[in-house]
Amino acid sequence: DCNSFSEDEDEKIQTIPCNWKGQNGLYFVGFAGKGLQGIRLDAERTTDNIRRQWTDLPENKHFMVQVRSNHNYKKC
Repeated sequence: DCNSFSEDEDEKIQTIPCNWKGQNGLYFVGFAGKGLQGIRLDAERTTDNIRRQWTDLPENKHFMVQVRSNHNYKKC
């Protein structure tokens, strides 16, 4: 269940297959217990998902979204 945080602090959220994205629009960044690399990956997945959802809205089709990746900008 990806709907909420764990009540048991000993329980690892990394056992949840969707450890970076919950239902109802809540994102879990940095709770997988995989260190800074895991936090970075969760943050990248979150920003990419938000970008895709935002650009998929018909009223936003005319905007150009740029994503900063490795100190370079790329058009999406």
